[in-house]
Amino acid sequence: MNVRLDFQHKLQALEGDVIRLGSMVDEAIANAMKSLEEGDLVLAQQVVRNDEAINRVRYYIEEHGSALIATQQPLARDLRTIIAAMYVATNLERMADHAAGVARLTLRLAHTPRAELLPQFRHMANVGREMLNQSLEAFIHHNADLAHEVAARDDEVTSSTTRSSKP
Repeated sequence: MNVRLDFQHKLQALEGDVIRLGSMVDEAIANAMKSLEEGDLVLAQQVVRNDEAINRVRYYIEEHGSALIATQQPLARDLRTIIAAMYVATNLERMADHAAGVARLTLRLAHTPRAELLPQFRHMANVGREMLNQSLEAFIHHNADLAHEVAARDDEVTSSTTRSSKP
């Protein structure tokens, strides 16, 4: 097999792994919110358990990316893609950690009324998931403009907490 073609297949596999990780994180956020809203302790425990699988995928992406850099001497564009994949994977894993934190909170609040906080959390989760999906789309299509648009929406998440905490 052609060395360059083999490299391209490995690079596409790396990008596919990032998309798979993004999907896992999106599911973790959705399930964490569902467990919080419904008080579903079984689902909350599942989110916490699945966090380890997300961690493993992140580390796999980092190892795969490092191996591509070390063994293939990628061109500048490909090198940027590899580094971006590794960076995105790290941030996706952090998002999953937050989802697991929400799930652990659900477990701790099992017998506590929390209805007044749900609209804030729901809004934050919805905006976060939209941003996640747009970020993955920007990554797939190498769309810097869309990436900047997503970054500009960052305050939407934090503004939902300050809006409702004001008297």
